[in-house]
Amino acid sequence: MEVFKWLNDILSVQLDPKNVLHSEDDEMILPTFETQVLDTQTLSFEDIISNILLFTLQCLNSEDDRVQAEAQKVNELLQTRILDVVKIEKSRENTQTFTKILDTLQNMITTENNASVKHAMGWIKHLIDNFPTELTQLSEKIIKNLNNEDLQIVEISVKLIAKIVNKQDSCELISDILTYLEENMRKETNQTRSLSILKTLFSHIEGEKLLTYFAKSLRGHTNKEFKINMVQNLDLVINIEEELYSLRSQLKEKSNPMFDSLFEIWCADPISCVSLCLLGEQYHVAYKVIQLMAYANMNVNMLVRLAQVTKLLDMPHYAALRMQLLRPKK
Repeated sequence: MEVFKWLNDILSVQLDPKNVLHSEDDEMILPTFETQVLDTQTLSFEDIISNILLFTLQCLNSEDDRVQAEAQKVNELLQTRILDVVKIEKSRENTQTFTKILDTLQNMITTENNASVKHAMGWIKHLIDNFPTELTQLSEKIIKNLNNEDLQIVEISVKLIAKIVNKQDSCELISDILTYLEENMRKETNQTRSLSILKTLFSHIEGEKLLTYFAKSLRGHTNKEFKINMVQNLDLVINIEEELYSLRSQLKEKSNPMFDSLFEIWCADPISCVSLCLLGEQYHVAYKVIQLMAYANMNVNMLVRLAQVTKLLDMPHYAALRMQLLRPKK
């Protein structure tokens, strides 16, 4: 317990913004934190903070309740005070502490047990909430977590990515995700991971915004096979996810340009194109596409996709279509 009392006392003083000094030229000088270790290694301020953070997060998994409680106090103090230090560094165009903390957290994600990973992810979420711009620049490190064998860690990583996307107005990060999904398609024939990533993204990002980003990124994509695969997965997610009911409603609005924007991309896969037309109640367009499909060489994959689309017609949002099929004259 004494070590936590020592850490708490040290952090309370050393991370206090009042202790940040300025030179005569008004240049920031953080307190001197260099510490000699065995007379051979000198630890900088950011090294000390990252080591304390690593030790604290590991102790949060202790089986001793007292250790957990004390570690939680230090963790909360770190989260509060470190924001002030990073803000001061940021004002001076310095990100050493921020980068070191993120590297420490990233190393924990790749090397520690699952319990420690969750605490590290919580810290990254804390940083995203307060420094979205910096995390956008370092987001490729979070995307690497999508390769983790633990699907729970993958899900947490996708949620963090979604938080970043929600704080920006560009689709660069979505393009990076598409690059990852393309690489994943080459490695895995099972698309469960890709579908899971897409579902999580749509659960945490406004549907129209996310679809617009995907459409923009896919529009110039040269890999035809991947483009078809993505269109099929996106079409499936739009149809089966209950949370996307408002998005499906928007596709039916004649004044909304979303249908036209997606139709251009969905044309990569004729059967997905038919599905989109049925979803948007563009039945005359679906009829034209089906006529053109009569001239195509049907294969097993296309027949399977047709069966999937037919099965989707049992979904509640196709009730109006089923009623019209029962009364074609009306």
